[in-house]
Amino acid sequence: ESDPSFNAAYDACRGEVGAQMDAVSIPEAALSGGLPGELATKAYNSASATDAWKTAREEWTTCLRDHGLTPRDDESAWTSAEAQQILEASEEGSADPARKKEEIRIASIEADCNEKTQLTQRLGDIEASYQAPLIKQNEAALQDVKAETARLEKAAAKAEADQRNAAEDAKRREEADARNQAESTIYQTEKFVSENEDKIPADKKESLDAAVADAKKALR
Repeated sequence: ESDPSFNAAYDACRGEVGAQMDAVSIPEAALSGGLPGELATKAYNSASATDAWKTAREEWTTCLRDHGLTPRDDESAWTSAEAQQILEASEEGSADPARKKEEIRIASIEADCNEKTQLTQRLGDIEASYQAPLIKQNEAALQDVKAETARLEKAAAKAEADQRNAAEDAKRREEADARNQAESTIYQTEKFVSENEDKIPADKKESLDAAVADAKKALR
């Protein structure tokens, strides 16, 4: 940390990497939903305030009660209190076979009530009736969001490919350097043996010749 040249190089590298990451990163607003998320929330809020929505939910909660389950008070909750209790028990690591059987029984009742009251279809239709005009009103902006998302995905894919190619190039350079070093060592060894043949003991020369032969074989 006390080396000025290191700090300068580190800051420069961090700035360059940060700029590259910013170029391919999804904007913070998009991560939180962006315009599509805002429109979806607005459509849901409008739809859930309608009498038709409330009627559909009331019919569903009545079905749950008729089957011995307790609807939750939270208007955004779409499971029974019993199902929530089992979920919390599961998160705590409970593995009671009886609890699993009860979970299946409750899930079956909730699914049956959903089907009998056509809850999913009815709520979906209500929400869609509010989504359609919002989408139409913001069509140009949504197209811009779509185009920007596509651009970022393309940039991210290119950055990934560039990184992969750079790694492959580095590996090839490393292999080429190793081969060049091996060939140089072979050449120098053969030259040394040739120039000093009468000075090298026979057993040493034999070992050197064998090592050179093995090295050449490895380079094939």
